[in-house]
Amino acid sequence: MQQLLLERDEQSQQKERLQVELVRVRLELERYKKWYYGPRADRLQAQGELAQLLLNFAEELDQKPIYADDLPRTVEPTEELRRVKRRKGRRNLANFENLPVTMHVYELNEAERACLAVD
Repeated sequence: MQQLLLERDEQSQQKERLQVELVRVRLELERYKKWYYGPRADRLQAQGELAQLLLNFAEELDQKPIYADDLPRTVEPTEELRRVKRRKGRRNLANFENLPVTMHVYELNEAERACLAVD
């Protein structure tokens, strides 16, 4: 009896994997169609159908149980890339007039002042 249950679970997992693969292949096909025929050929009809297909797939996937074997063994923290917002145009140079100015004067001795290139 347990053997039959295990076979059924394996078949259901295989079915889920094949469904995921089918959606991936369909998405890849849509990309190739868009590349070959251009963006205007599939603007309304195919995009809506693909979005609906992915929505249905996501809803079905959310309803399925999560097996402990499917989870990764160790979870590594992912680094988040920080996006820096760039300003457009030239900076306001008037803002730099009010910056503090410090002057550093370095005194060199005679040996350090001598230029070796001009002998």
